[in-house]
Amino acid sequence: MKRLALIGQPLGHSLSPLMFQTAFDALRIVWNYELKETPAFQLTTCVHELVEQHFAGFNITIPHKQQIIPLLDTIDNDARSIGAVNTVSIQEKKLFGTNTDVIGVAETLRPYERDIESQRVLILGAGGAARAAVFALAKSFKPDFIWIAARDKHKGESILKNMNCSGEVVPFDGIGRSAQFMESKLVVNTTPIGLHPHDNESPLGTAAEFQSHQLAFDVVYRPRQTKFLSQAHNAGANTIGGLEMFIQQGAAAFKLWTGQQMPTAAVRAQLEQQLTTEKENVV
Repeated sequence: MKRLALIGQPLGHSLSPLMFQTAFDALRIVWNYELKETPAFQLTTCVHELVEQHFAGFNITIPHKQQIIPLLDTIDNDARSIGAVNTVSIQEKKLFGTNTDVIGVAETLRPYERDIESQRVLILGAGGAARAAVFALAKSFKPDFIWIAARDKHKGESILKNMNCSGEVVPFDGIGRSAQFMESKLVVNTTPIGLHPHDNESPLGTAAEFQSHQLAFDVVYRPRQTKFLSQAHNAGANTIGGLEMFIQQGAAAFKLWTGQQMPTAAVRAQLEQQLTTEKENVV
C-alpha cells in the first residue's frame, strides 16, 4: 500500500482524506492518505520521517507552503516563480515540489475569464494561496491591475516582484470600505479567515460594501457559504466558493502521484454530500 499525507497546522478542517480516499476507492487502488499535524518547529523532522517511511508524496498547507522549499531537492518553474509549494512527490528519496493551487485557481475562474480580463482585482492576504492566485491571474486572465491587501507590506511586495502584472500593496485593515475594494471587479479571499469552525468570521469584518457587478471568490471551501461569500451574496454580487479549487488542485496532485485521472464527479458528489450534511447539522 502506498502512503500519502497532508502536513500543516491546523488540519482539523481538512477534507483531503475524504477527497483522496473517495478517488482511491472509485479506481480500486490501494493507497492511503493521512493527516500529519505539524507545527513549524517540527517541519524538517516530519519531512525526513515521510521520506524514511517511504511515503509516495505529500501535500503542504498553512503555514508551510513557503518554508518547505529549502527542504526540497527540486521544484518546477511555476512553483519557483510563485515562491510556494503545496504538492511534493518522493522518488528514490528525492523530493520534487510543485504548486497545484495555481491550477485550482485557474480552473475555478475559467468561466469568468471575460469578466476579469482588463479589470482590477483585489487579493486579500499575502500567504501561499495569495501567491498562487496572483500568479494564475497574471498568467491566464490578464487583469489590468492587482491590489494585494496585506498586514505585512513586505510579504505583499514580494508576491508582486516576480509577477508579470501591474500591482500595489495596500493596508488590510479597513479594506472593505476602501477605494480599491470598490474599484475591483474580482475580490479574492486567500486568508483562512472564515474557515470551519470559525464560520461567522470574515476577512472584511462587518465592513463589506460589495456591489452587484462584483465577483467574490473565497478559497475557503468549508463551509461552502462562508461569511465573506454571504456578505457578497447579500449585496447581489456573484459568488464563487472554494470547493472547485480544492477539487482541481487535488486532481492535479492525484495525477502527479498516481499517473491516473481523478474521478472528479464522484469526488465532487461525496464532498458536496459531506458539506451539505454539516450545514444541516448546524441548522
